[in-house]
Amino acid sequence: MKHTYMTSKFELEETKTILHSALKANSIDAPVDINKLLNYLCILAEWNKIHNLTSHRSLNDIIFKDIIDSLIAAKHLNGILANCKYVMDFGAGAGFSGVVISLLHQNIEVTFSEASRKKANFIRQVMLDLKIDGKVQCGFLDSSKKDLFNRFDLIIGRAVTQVPDFICTVQNYVHNKGHLAYMAGPNQILEIENPKQGVELETIIPYTILPYNYFRKLAVYKKNIVSRETDTTH
Repeated sequence: MKHTYMTSKFELEETKTILHSALKANSIDAPVDINKLLNYLCILAEWNKIHNLTSHRSLNDIIFKDIIDSLIAAKHLNGILANCKYVMDFGAGAGFSGVVISLLHQNIEVTFSEASRKKANFIRQVMLDLKIDGKVQCGFLDSSKKDLFNRFDLIIGRAVTQVPDFICTVQNYVHNKGHLAYMAGPNQILEIENPKQGVELETIIPYTILPYNYFRKLAVYKKNIVSRETDTTH
């Protein structure tokens, strides 16, 4: 059964039921605020009437392919996130990864990096309504953003570009010993043929979003050589 965005109190309750079922089906018992997730979905529904914020149009797809996907990835990254203070959600889009991390780890400051002004403004609204303490970086990352070099403990990207481009773009912004995480579909190549700048593949974690058997992969990379003083390339 296809579900559209909630437009009434009845549909809000239905959304809550679907969300609880999705969490149970995927064994997610993380201490996430369900009411804030529901609020997030409501804001997205309103904005998406005017702006195209996500390619997923049905409520089911958004809950399972966006929210649950981000929650599972955050669960696999929990060991890294436990030691993080600054995280970047690169190519944030509607902010699914960053919002989930913010709700699960309130001690982490998330910077949402998004080139689209309308999406950046949407994230600002979400941060305001959900009381998320973070920042929005609107625009492309380039050499003019040197104040952000080596700042982040973890940078996460969600199918925003190909892996080599992702690493090339964000490598200066994660500090030595920091991590990059890339959320991908089943057919994306995650291995690095010619490792550059001290970024090495640490692990690839396959997972399946139930009950629809959406197959996903999470690649985790570690930066362990280059410093800001020795690397200014992109």
